[in-house]
Amino acid sequence: MTSDTSFEELAAEVMSNKDARTAARENAMRRSLAKTLSAYLKAYGMNPGQLAMQAGVPMVHVHRMLHEEVGGPLPLRSIVRAADVFGLEPEVTLTRKVTTDDG
Repeated sequence: MTSDTSFEELAAEVMSNKDARTAARENAMRRSLAKTLSAYLKAYGMNPGQLAMQAGVPMVHVHRMLHEEVGGPLPLRSIVRAADVFGLEPEVTLTRKVTTDDG
């Protein structure tokens, strides 16, 4: 990589790394979860401690749900319980990657 490397080239290089792609997808999912739960916390006038208590989940899991930067495991059970507090039904969609053959 040189100082002439464009952002697009750098992004392509990073995304060619399997671990980087996995981390990028995980971070996108965490951002989406954090955005949704934060909006519901605000709408319900709740704080993270109240969510943890009502959902019956450890506070550390609530912190992981609300902050994309916080790593560590996040059990699906905790996400489901937090969603239930707000009457939300979690969904997971898996799609097949489509590739084209240019040759």
